[in-house]
Amino acid sequence: MSGKKTLVRGAMAILVAEGLVGCAERPAPTDAEPRVALRNAVARTFEARSFHIDGTIELAGLPETAEIDYVAPDRLRMVQHGDSGSATRIVVGTNAYDSPASGAPFTVSTIPEFSLPDLITPLGALRTADDVKLVDGSYRFTVSDSIGQLAGEGEARVYGGVFESASLDFGKIEVRLTFSDYGENFAINAPEVDAAS
Repeated sequence: MSGKKTLVRGAMAILVAEGLVGCAERPAPTDAEPRVALRNAVARTFEARSFHIDGTIELAGLPETAEIDYVAPDRLRMVQHGDSGSATRIVVGTNAYDSPASGAPFTVSTIPEFSLPDLITPLGALRTADDVKLVDGSYRFTVSDSIGQLAGEGEARVYGGVFESASLDFGKIEVRLTFSDYGENFAINAPEVDAAS
């Protein structure tokens, strides 16, 4: 995989959850303090039994999409699509299963712990949102990623106390996410692993 494509894939894995886009008209949030309301939405999203994310990221003009399913307390499936094909990551507990291309065998590695903000770092970045303002039913804010390397601005919509959508703009990297299917029973199981891994 070329360096540029590898950079896009890495950025998608890091930032896919950071960009959320607005959906249909919804009632305006009622929390009096926008910063508190946004952080409460982050916490409620982390506490959800399950959810789905459709995400896009654009880095250096190369778009990539991803679908992410999460089931509490420790299951995640992410399928990324770019001009070089598709890659899949499934996390069950502290085991991460990776397939670099559609149809390629999975390999397994161990991660230190299952941490949703670390696996979908844009969600972690939303916890640090600052200068939050509520404008026409959307939260607008400044944000940095959870490892403090990127700074930018974002916009998010919250409905029912959880994220409906969000978008983050870090200059050369733009991320958009749409959340759906809260509480669905997604089947996320460990795949068969290549015996050589």
